[in-house]
Amino acid sequence: MQHHGKTNSLKIGDVMLIKGDKRNKGHWKLGIVKELIKGRDGVVRGAKLRTGNAILERAVQHLYPMELQCDDALENENRASQDKRLHADAEEFRPRHDAVIAAKLRITGQMAEEDEEPVVEQ
Repeated sequence: MQHHGKTNSLKIGDVMLIKGDKRNKGHWKLGIVKELIKGRDGVVRGAKLRTGNAILERAVQHLYPMELQCDDALENENRASQDKRLHADAEEFRPRHDAVIAAKLRITGQMAEEDEEPVVEQ
């Protein structure tokens, strides 16, 4: 949509730099566009952005695109809205570090060696 010669390229899922009080842009927040806010004339005037755990509303003038798009933001919203049931038979997810797995293998290997009877050569 064009308004006064400018085109609006703001889309849901875009990663934006949110203008802050500090001059240093390195201290500004990053956010993902979750919803577009339109004025009475249908022109996008602002956006709701997710920054970490917070949701912020900012005017378009305070948003700077990072030329990135968060594809999984749209997919996660669609999946969450489609399936809100809990699965009681789902396996509990526990991330495993390589060191934990290696230690378990060493311990079970040592226990297996202790259980075997020593071979006595004659």
